[in-house]
Amino acid sequence: MSENTIICPNCSTKINLDEIAKHKYNEELQKNEEKLKKDFEKREEEIKKEMWIKALDAAEKKKELETKDLTIQLEEFKKKQEESIKNELELRKKTRELEERAKNIELENTRKLDVERKKLEESMNESQKKKEEEMLRKIQEDQWKLLAEKDKQMEILRKSLEEAQRKANQWSQQIQWEIQENELKDILQKNFPLDLIEDVPTGIKWADLIHTVRNHHWHSVWVILWESKNTKTWSGDWIKKLKDDRVIAKADVCVIVSNTMPDWVKHFWLVNEVWVTEFAYF
Repeated sequence: MSENTIICPNCSTKINLDEIAKHKYNEELQKNEEKLKKDFEKREEEIKKEMWIKALDAAEKKKELETKDLTIQLEEFKKKQEESIKNELELRKKTRELEERAKNIELENTRKLDVERKKLEESMNESQKKKEEEMLRKIQEDQWKLLAEKDKQMEILRKSLEEAQRKANQWSQQIQWEIQENELKDILQKNFPLDLIEDVPTGIKWADLIHTVRNHHWHSVWVILWESKNTKTWSGDWIKKLKDDRVIAKADVCVIVSNTMPDWVKHFWLVNEVWVTEFAYF
């Protein structure tokens, strides 16, 4: 095959046109490859930025919905608390009225009894005396019945008041626990916007949140199980129960955030493979 060449008219040098064309083609190919690489890297950064913005927007919307839901719960709790206080005040009012009425009845019966005694003292007739004694006995029986009825009503009112107070306390504790759990969830979402913070699924009894740690490629690399406690005393059973949930959830780490701590723990510590920390310190 003959080569595609020309002779330089000035220096008589043989010039291979195929080599020149091939060199130029390779230069153009390299330029195109570099441009495509830069365009691809630029587009990749744009996609990452769009995904980041969407993730932040979704987290913000979710936070707004949870805040609105929490506000509604607080309003409902406030209404029920006011109703509970109103009922308690009404029960106390009825109790005072019943006590006042019982005192008046007792005073009236005492007066009647004094009158009857005076009549008995003034009467010398034995037959009349017996009748008056019978009347006095009847008055005393009536008084005892009234007192017994008063005690019965007082006991009913006392039990009603205790039940109302118990329900109010239960509702208050439930709201406080939900507020702390939502606050914990909000803190985690603010500090770890790339991670997935979810409520525990059915089957997990004690833990409250599942925290899936993700890298910048949105791949899951770690799972943390969180439990929020808002009680007056610490219980050692929490550790075992949360570790049981860890097996079900296939979590890597367990954390208890509590208002109360073991006596020998200050702020935070690893207790039997479970991290324990104060809510205020957290």
